[in-house]
Amino acid sequence: MTKHLGRRGLIAASAALLMLAAACGEGGDSDDAASGGDGAGTAQEKLDLTMGGSSSSSSVFALITAEARLAEDADGAMSINIRETGASNENIALLQDGSAQFGLSGLSTVVQAHKGLGDFEGADFPELCSLFVYLNNAEFITVRADAGIDSVEDLDGKPFAPGFQGSAVHDDILAYLEALDIHPQVFEGSLEDITNAMKDGRIVGFGKSANGLGPDASMLDVASAVPVKAIGFTKDQVDDILAADPNYELLFDFAEIPKGTIYDNDSKFMTGVVHAVYFSTNEALPEDDAFRVTKAMFEALDEAATQTNYAGAKGITAEDTTKTTDALPLCDGSKKYFDELS
Repeated sequence: MTKHLGRRGLIAASAALLMLAAACGEGGDSDDAASGGDGAGTAQEKLDLTMGGSSSSSSVFALITAEARLAEDADGAMSINIRETGASNENIALLQDGSAQFGLSGLSTVVQAHKGLGDFEGADFPELCSLFVYLNNAEFITVRADAGIDSVEDLDGKPFAPGFQGSAVHDDILAYLEALDIHPQVFEGSLEDITNAMKDGRIVGFGKSANGLGPDASMLDVASAVPVKAIGFTKDQVDDILAADPNYELLFDFAEIPKGTIYDNDSKFMTGVVHAVYFSTNEALPEDDAFRVTKAMFEALDEAATQTNYAGAKGITAEDTTKTTDALPLCDGSKKYFDELS
């Protein structure tokens, strides 16, 4: 059995963004303006939203903060309060209890919650729907170069953090290792707990969503303090993982990482890829509200990625979203938006 170490729980903190006054003008009709359409000038209904975010020490938090600010500016009558959270699982819980209207997560976690798979068996949340895919990132396993870890098999029995508690990467990497009969001593904690444990040698490695195919801020923080390297999976191991459960082909995706991509890796390897979404329900975000949020946030994404140098969110297209609908349906307002784009 896998042994769990460390403290549990994350502190949720509000990170309020600037609230903009509703813009007034001439022309257009109120229905079009309220739905985020092209009718110019009519004042839109004020929309105050809470979004479940991520750890503030993760690069993604800077991305979504910039994106929300740009979305507020573009909409003119929208305010988005971002809560610092443990990401995927906590954000789903916030939506369930009405504390947030939308949140971010790795797609695999939302699909499992939607369909009642894995940890959500018997606790399915079929109302969940996708607003859009906002990033595609590699899921890297970073290990201390002095820990004698040369392959994922070497993690067996070693103190290891699969990701920060509640994140999709945490759950994904545990599933990969379980499928390969690899059982580390699992260190549970916040992202700050994990980076500190890497620096002082309490753990040999950790999993983290990257910035595209490059290290994110937390990975760079660790690499600046101790020597590190990345390890991954072989093609045969990936085949074994995907064959371990009938749902894994639906939930998980892998990519080959070329030599020299991460920490100057000296050989290629395969690793998981997290497709992350903003998600909601049609009750939490009715069609007109979801249309406005999707339009404002999606159209702000590329500029936010440029401002924050977040490679994983650059160049996200409508196709990145629409090709995921077999796994998770679009929210009504999002479907309306992407139908109008096509």
